[in-house]
Amino acid sequence: MLLVLLALPVIIFWRPGFFYIIDDWTALIQMAGRPFGQYLLTPDGEQWFPFFHLVYYGLVKIAGENYDFLVLVNCLVTGANAVLVLLFFRRHWSFALALTLSLVYAGAAVHHATIWNAYYLCYLLCLGFFLGALLLTDTYRRAPSRSKLAGIGLCALLSALSHNFL
Repeated sequence: MLLVLLALPVIIFWRPGFFYIIDDWTALIQMAGRPFGQYLLTPDGEQWFPFFHLVYYGLVKIAGENYDFLVLVNCLVTGANAVLVLLFFRRHWSFALALTLSLVYAGAAVHHATIWNAYYLCYLLCLGFFLGALLLTDTYRRAPSRSKLAGIGLCALLSALSHNFL
């Protein structure tokens, strides 16, 4: 079932032939015009997300002009978030309902907006780390430990550093 959730966004949304669009160009201009450290730490208008800049910089360096690789990454991260949705909802509801909701999330029509614009990986990372913090919080609530608390804090921090408004 986990493989289905990972594959569903790829099957629905991945298409070869895309090229850098919208916010991607702003990021590429910032990458080209600034030293690496300055690119990581410089806000984009009212937004500051250095962790996302680090991830996106590495992905762009790997992908080069192969934008469809970046779209594939967004599809897979969407699928991973669907798995996290399933894991969280499974703790509170029946498996059938949790699976249905995670499949709806994985195949939601809204994803064409986030998946086809590679720069919007920031939203997907933010949600993924937030869901990780929720899962860890639920686990911590049942069996508290310092490592779980540290994991919650790390997930919350990475969520905020992936996308936020100052």
